[in-house]
Amino acid sequence: MGKWSAAPSSPPTLVRWILPVTSAFMGSWSERRLASAVVEALAAVDAACHRVGARYYTIGAQAVILHGYERFTNDVDVAVAFDGPGDALVAALTNAGLDLLVADGARFLREARVLPLRHGRTRLLVDVVLIGPGLEEDFLARTVERIVDGARIPVVRPEDLVAMKLLAGRPKDIEDVVGVMAAQRASFDVKMVRVTLRLLERALDRSDLAPLFDEALRRAGLKKGAAPRKRPAGKKH
Repeated sequence: MGKWSAAPSSPPTLVRWILPVTSAFMGSWSERRLASAVVEALAAVDAACHRVGARYYTIGAQAVILHGYERFTNDVDVAVAFDGPGDALVAALTNAGLDLLVADGARFLREARVLPLRHGRTRLLVDVVLIGPGLEEDFLARTVERIVDGARIPVVRPEDLVAMKLLAGRPKDIEDVVGVMAAQRASFDVKMVRVTLRLLERALDRSDLAPLFDEALRRAGLKKGAAPRKRPAGKKH
């Protein structure tokens, strides 16, 4: 994981796509202030991960916003790949300015595989979720980046975010799915999502994810077998 830094005027060779910031962060003053707070909280996560050699990507509602669907949230969720001792990760996060919301952070992380935190300066809630082997590692390998306030933010790919949200299945998750697909219609890879959903249905003995996806595609105005258009110029992992 590279150090958190401002984006140079001419991008260097990158391990992920460098994608432009979405209009969701370019609205009112309050929206811009929240965007700056999110960047600051994520900078703390980035510093902590860099310190212990972990990798991470943004998930949840902030990922939805970064992929172009405007909705309000003041929470930050990140997925972290780390195979070292939990107390080392907890110490790095707290040293980076994130306050624990549980008494024994290392034990909680070990048992629940999630760590609830609050960023001290911005007061934003930050959930750190440990990723497991398999599909979540695939999501990590194909993350993309958004540039906000001059900082590169690693984000789950929109197709993988849609799969996550379909699996969660709450009404607000389905609305996020429709919004993200509509915002990303020019480059959205429907076939990639179908492959992921088949894997999930097989692993979980479910058959409802594909129909949910088909209905969301209809609402977003995408064809069921739509192939993505060519993505913006950039370097792929």
